[in-house]
Amino acid sequence: MAKPSYLNFDNKNYKWNNDIDYRKCPEAYRVGQGEQRVLICQPYTMQFCLIGSLTLLKLLKKVVKKIYEIFLKFLENNDFVGADIVRKYLQMGFTRSTHYTADIFSKNGKKQQK
Repeated sequence: MAKPSYLNFDNKNYKWNNDIDYRKCPEAYRVGQGEQRVLICQPYTMQFCLIGSLTLLKLLKKVVKKIYEIFLKFLENNDFVGADIVRKYLQMGFTRSTHYTADIFSKNGKKQQK
């Protein structure tokens, strides 16, 4: 079985760097595949995160209220499975958002080591 490519990762020669201000040094920017390194391309990442946070907050409050209503209906109907799935769905969203936030605000843009 082949060894995964990430085990031979060459950090020194990696073309993305969280310490670069890509607005001041656009020549250092390299187009990547898909969403590659979108969370470390400063100052753009921080700018969009702040805008997105403010814009989405109102919508998210409505969504969370609706999900909570569904959760309460499951409890009223003694539907434990439905209530647990809603809980897991909310927990999954919380976990993902926490990971993304940690990636954005970490010093080097990489996942934190415990």
